[in-house]
Amino acid sequence: MRTKLKLKLVLSEYTIFKSIYKMFSKVHQNLVREDTNIVIEGFPRCGNTFAVASFKHSNQDLEIASHVHLPYQIIFSKKYKTPAIFLIRNPLDSISSLMIRDSKYTIQDAILYYIKFHQIVIKYKTHAIISDFTSTINDFPSIIKKLNNKMGTNFQYHDNTKETILKIKNHLKQEEIEKYGKGYEKVFGLPSNKRDKEKSQLISEIKKNKNYKLANEMYSSLVNHSSINQ
Repeated sequence: MRTKLKLKLVLSEYTIFKSIYKMFSKVHQNLVREDTNIVIEGFPRCGNTFAVASFKHSNQDLEIASHVHLPYQIIFSKKYKTPAIFLIRNPLDSISSLMIRDSKYTIQDAILYYIKFHQIVIKYKTHAIISDFTSTINDFPSIIKKLNNKMGTNFQYHDNTKETILKIKNHLKQEEIEKYGKGYEKVFGLPSNKRDKEKSQLISEIKKNKNYKLANEMYSSLVNHSSINQ
């Protein structure tokens, strides 16, 4: 694993990470704090942006910690007793999608990153609600309901109609177009023949990696946990 990524993963398990992150990151305000209302966090490409948009659709002016993609969010959501939703997705889709979006990752780096992140999720899974990608994208209101039941919160949620979901997706799409211009498809993850071919090739290589089996076992254990305990 690249030294910079490895260092971030290690440091993000400790309080000192907050001070370091503020010095070098433009999105340090996304870190969980004692006054944060909710943590919505997952490995990259696990529906993070859609989940936050879905939550914001019915909950205005709340402090949301998200899009850091590091263990800090998981660990300190429990320390601060902050209601939390941990987003998961199978390693083949999430890792291949990450590598298409960000070419700096090798397969080995991305898999080890996935494993390290989910080791922490597994350790703290009973503190939060686990939301698999399918539920995140297709029925996030049900996840918010589960969080309310578990944590005694009263977060609002929208009607899970096709019209509402399409409205949220179109809003996100427009934001990505304005931010990235012609390159938005790579970021937004829209299907295309070129993308599908690239993803298929990456998936084939990911399956060959010696650490893929462990990554998939970790994902499966979290899916089983959510189906039995939520």
